[in-house]
Amino acid sequence: MITTKEFNNGIKVHAIQTGTVAVKEEHFKYSGLGILRVPKILFGNKWMPEMPIWTWVIETPTSNYLIDTGETVDFFSPLHFSDKGDNYVNRKILRINISREQEIDQQLQEIGLSIEKIDVVILTHMHLDHIDGVKYFPNSRFLVSKLDWEKPYGIPLSVLPTWFKSEKIDYQKSDYGFMGGFKTSNELEIIATPGYTLGHQSVMLSVDNYKIIFAGDMTFNEHQLENNIVGGINMQISKSKESIKQMQQFSRENNLIYLPSHDNESGIRLQNLTTTKC
Repeated sequence: MITTKEFNNGIKVHAIQTGTVAVKEEHFKYSGLGILRVPKILFGNKWMPEMPIWTWVIETPTSNYLIDTGETVDFFSPLHFSDKGDNYVNRKILRINISREQEIDQQLQEIGLSIEKIDVVILTHMHLDHIDGVKYFPNSRFLVSKLDWEKPYGIPLSVLPTWFKSEKIDYQKSDYGFMGGFKTSNELEIIATPGYTLGHQSVMLSVDNYKIIFAGDMTFNEHQLENNIVGGINMQISKSKESIKQMQQFSRENNLIYLPSHDNESGIRLQNLTTTKC
């Protein structure tokens, strides 16, 4: 599924769904279980409904950006993970549903872009359903957070291609009250939203008096942002709460369009330019 929104200054934003993912209840919502949290996620048996896996393409007059690369059918191959631990954990905590036609390379063709036309790939974080499509972009510039690269806890590096290299983002002071920022163009800025992973980052597009934030897994949906709900699989609960608090304040001061990667309504909010106020 693809949703496209055009703006007045020649910028286009495409919401591209690359299949779905289901996670367990303990994964989706923090329950305060402390040291029992990880076993509950691994061995729990209550699954949440399937959620979309969104990727985002931003076309500007000078460059084309891809935010996250989505999932691929490689997940179904028993040889996909070269690390046994990555294989065990990811198959235990994720239920993936995707067809070959839903992969990012195929869907780029539907909007008239080839993989060669993606100049920059920004990874909000490096969990499986955000990096499996990396293999299609050997000639693109990659941007990941330095902290996620140096401390890849919970990140299945074994699925990344051997050629993969990335610039490691070291943030500067943010002008918007976040824990750091990194400008990539006049319209686009990477902002630090840590907690879900140690170096989780979001991407902010400033266009037509809106601030569109592609929030990755900072929260799984808008409801969690509005109600201070932290995901259960988060690496640092305190940092996640701080990221949520900062985003809530940002929403009160700006025309924020908040687009998490697994929210059923993200494509609709983009299409309708529906703002979030917390």
